[in-house]
Amino acid sequence: AITGIDLKGNSVSLNDFKGKYVLVDFWFAGCSWCRKETPYLLKTYNAFKDKGFGIVGISLDENADKWKEAITALNITWPQMSDLQGWNNAGAKLYGVNSIPATVLVDQEGTIVARNLRGDAIKSKLNELLK
Repeated sequence: AITGIDLKGNSVSLNDFKGKYVLVDFWFAGCSWCRKETPYLLKTYNAFKDKGFGIVGISLDENADKWKEAITALNITWPQMSDLQGWNNAGAKLYGVNSIPATVLVDQEGTIVARNLRGDAIKSKLNELLK
């Protein structure tokens, strides 16, 4: 399973979220397309967080301060993790991520059910899955 460190230096694992649909969001602070996608993620997260859905952000940043500043500026409230290895991030390699923003939606068991959903497509897929 993907593991990383959160903003407080605690270890976080994707296994911590089993039992929910989880959108794994790969991004980094300097990615303007990632920033444009965040308002959609916020709306989706707020609409579905009490219905068996979560988001885990995986930052491809190498600079912890820029990563933290972006999380604050974008009002991101869901868990974040990074290994601060940039494109060498273990999670990105595991899921074959080679461009961002990139998302991977996994089910309660960690099986991939969709990739690269953006904007309202995320809500549509969740409405279908969480009937």
